Amino acid sequence: MGGETGGGVRVLVVEDHAALGEALLFAFSFEEGIEVVGLAPTVAAALESVAAARPDVVLMDVRLPDGNGIEATSRVLEVHPGAEVIVLTAHADPVFALRAAEAGAAGFIPKDVRIANIVSAVRAVRAGEAAVAPTLLRSLLAQVAADRDGRAGDGLPPEQAAVLELLAQGFGSEGIAAKLGLDGAEVEPRVGAVLEALGARSRLEALVLAARRGLLDLSTR
Repeated sequence: MGGETGGGVRVLVVEDHAALGEALLFAFSFEEGIEVVGLAPTVAAALESVAAARPDVVLMDVRLPDGNGIEATSRVLEVHPGAEVIVLTAHADPVFALRAAEAGAAGFIPKDVRIANIVSAVRAVRAGEAAVAPTLLRSLLAQVAADRDGRAGDGLPPEQAAVLELLAQGFGSEGIAAKLGLDGAEVEPRVGAVLEALGARSRLEALVLAARRGLLDLSTR
């Protein structure tokens, strides 16, 4: 659920195109506090690596030789619920983004961004942020809200509702702590309570589920 550990961020890259995979490994090798624990070219290899290496972040390609990366995201989180999965795709499509969020992904970014942006996304999810472009996130949540049946779900307790609203505004753990006057150690339990209440595996999935239940005011976004 975010929050970098003192030992740095352990990253698994799941990518079947060798050139991009090697480029990511090369880029991460210059990043302080980030360690790549493996490069997996298939879903099967990814699941084996997740079980063995227990990475903090998994960069997951959508199209893999033996399966779909979005479906694989759910399987990764079954093996290692503490992982943050960032889905990489060739298309910044809200439909794909929604499917990724529903699978429990913590982020969704197109492959055509600069590699530096992918590195930033890894740091973002470990800081408790949803690694999704703000415009895509707004479009995604608006689409979910428009598709719901109009009935609002049960609201969250005020303490949780305040955290949810800050998540929807794009605040990470440090920002939430500052806004609510909390000690840093108090943020993760509060975010965890929101995720548990919504039945979400990631902050991004929590926002989608909240939009579906009518718990977010999207009129000002």
